[in-house]
Amino acid sequence: MLHLKSSINWLLTLAGVLGCGAILAGLAGADHDLLTINVISLFALFITGFLLVSLTDGIPSVSNSLAGAIVLQCLCAFAIAYIINSDILYILLVIIAGQIPFIFKQTVALAVLVCNHLLLSLMLYFHGVELTSFWQFLLQSSLFFAFQIFAFAASRVAVNEAIANKQLTLLNAELVSTRALLSDSIRQSERLKISRDLHDICGHQLTALILNLEFAAKQTEQQSGIANQTLLQSKELARALLNEIRDIVKTIRHHDQLDLYAALNEIKQVLPGTSLNIEIEQSVTIESHTVAECILRICQEAITNAIKHSALRDITVSISRQDDSLIVQISNSQLHQHLVKFGSGLTSISERASQLGGTLSLTQTPSQFVLCVTLPLNDSRGTL
Repeated sequence: MLHLKSSINWLLTLAGVLGCGAILAGLAGADHDLLTINVISLFALFITGFLLVSLTDGIPSVSNSLAGAIVLQCLCAFAIAYIINSDILYILLVIIAGQIPFIFKQTVALAVLVCNHLLLSLMLYFHGVELTSFWQFLLQSSLFFAFQIFAFAASRVAVNEAIANKQLTLLNAELVSTRALLSDSIRQSERLKISRDLHDICGHQLTALILNLEFAAKQTEQQSGIANQTLLQSKELARALLNEIRDIVKTIRHHDQLDLYAALNEIKQVLPGTSLNIEIEQSVTIESHTVAECILRICQEAITNAIKHSALRDITVSISRQDDSLIVQISNSQLHQHLVKFGSGLTSISERASQLGGTLSLTQTPSQFVLCVTLPLNDSRGTL
């Protein structure tokens, strides 16, 4: 099943289709006999390859299918040139020049552009294009070569802009998620400070008040029943207030954990066109800011790698408990299985996992890549 590109360059697609249509119309107007079944079939193959590159992410089951589509277009262009011998076919090379920056690195793309032009020029020059002189042929060839360079440069600018935009989007996602975690950490610190102040200051004062009330009640026990009763009631109220404060402190400390889901959800909000599913078990509690930040960085790096290296944008982040370990698993869909190389991203994830005494494992199938980090739990409560 073919997958449409997440962002389709409709102008490039329209230009290519109109270019092919213009060539067919020009050939039909010049000589109807030129449009044989072979020529029409070759044009159909050329347009198929062009649409495969411009509209889709390739054939999932075929590795490097987009590069194959470029090769198919080149072969079709040369075959048509061999049959027709018309310099109007340079337009096909202009169409190809507009696609290759999206498929190949710059040096390879430039080599393809130059080789295509030289080969087609040689075919047309030695295979029957009628020109008054070699210089006239060279002038026309150079003119079409300039058009190819222009198409190549325009597409290259679009590629660089798309790369820069992706990098900025990923950086922004990391910043907003880190900001969310930092804000939650600050709130946690403030709650902890308030709970300590309540316990240490108010608790101490109330305890002293209760002792004073008990002493005053004993002093007035034989003198006035009403006054003694009032003091006893005041003591009970103070004791109830002290118990309330202690319950509040326990509640604050019991919920004193970082909200990793909110931080990851911030990434989801700023990644348009990406399906990011977040699954965190309720039994998972993280109280250390250092640990939470480390897990967040691992997730950020894994999400960034998935977006960079996979044309599909279906990512799942799962955090769960398993026996005495915390499992952080990031999986993403992919078009085909590929060789895994430890670049800066995977190396960074492995180092962060090692800092917490954890391990990194990678598994993949033709349709899915799974990154799994296992971290040891520090205590019997299952917290980090």
